[in-house]
Parts: sequence; structure tokens; C-alpha cells
Amino acid sequence: MGAVKGTAKGGDAMAEPAPKRTFQPKHAAIAVVMMLIPVPPALLLSATGLSGGITILMLGTFAGMMPALLMSLKRTLIVVLVMGVINAVAAPSAPYVLLAGIVMGVTALLYGLTSRWHVTAITSMAAISVAFTMADPPTVVDGASTLTNAVLVGALAIAGGLWGAGVGSALGRNLPTRPSVASLSWPSVWTYGISRSARTRST
Repeated sequence: MGAVKGTAKGGDAMAEPAPKRTFQPKHAAIAVVMMLIPVPPALLLSATGLSGGITILMLGTFAGMMPALLMSLKRTLIVVLVMGVINAVAAPSAPYVLLAGIVMGVTALLYGLTSRWHVTAITSMAAISVAFTMADPPTVVDGASTLTNAVLVGALAIAGGLWGAGVGSALGRNLPTRPSVASLSWPSVWTYGISRSARTRST
């Protein structure tokens, strides 16, 4: 018997095969460009002799670029500034267990609060940058005081974040508009944020 095409007996449309995913050179090119975005400021920083701060600068760049692609520039700048301040505090706090636990707990809490606007995924790099600073505090300038080094760490995180935010905002103009989603209720957000903070501090 010949195969029946079109509509089945009960009037239900027959399922069509899923479209095959094909390799898109344009997407690969965009990914490569995004990976290269931190390189210019990193080379500039290396030329000034401050190579000890390259990691935090590059992490800051990604932390600013990712939210700028999909969020407003104003909210992205808030993320960048908060990230810089926490990194500055994290650097001198790392050797002290209690202080390190408090800093990471606050970081996890703030990260959890971003769930109100459904942006936890694109702000995760900011929290990761703090974790890197805490795990291996960078020495930006040999022989600098603890305070000076902390200020430099925070400044480099913000500088990288501003560079990433600028580039990400420009690239984001060519992306589809992010659909508007209703904000989560504050009780749910605080519950999630506090739970993340408690789990982070306990580890």
C-alpha cells in the first residue's frame, strides 16, 4: 500500500521530521571574536608591567560583556561596579577563613538575588571572578601594600568589566530583543539567595 501523506484518519496532522542542525560559520566567527575581546587590554596591561593582574582583567571583561549582550547598559554597569568592589575586598580576605567565607557568602547572596530578573546565567561570570580572586589572590605589583594591591585588583576588575560592557553592548544591538519576563517575587528571590549563600559559606 502506498504511504499516506498529509492528514491522518482522525484529522491529526502527521508529525514532520525535525529540521537538521547545520554548522553556521557566522556563529563560529562570533564565538572566536568574543574569545579575543579580552586580548587587547591584556596586552596593554602586560606592556605596563602589571601582568599579575591579567587574569582578573580578563575575567572582568567577560563578566561585563555577557550581561551587556542581553541586559541594559545601566544594569550591566551596576554588575561591573559591584563585582569590582567585591574583588577588591576578596583579595586581602582570602587568607582568613572567616572573612573569606563571609565574602563568598555575600557574593552568592547577590548572585542569587539576580534571579528576580532572570539573569543569573549571564551574571555568573561576575561571581566566578570573585571565586578566582579568593582561590588565588593576584599580586598586581610586587612589594605593594595589601591595601594598594586590593585597590588595584578592584580597579582592574572594573576596567575589564567596562571594556567588556562597551563591546558587549555594541554587539548586542545585532541580537534579537530579549523577551520581557515577569519578575520573580521578592520572597522567592530572597529564599533562593539566602539558600545559595548558606550553601556557599558551608563549603
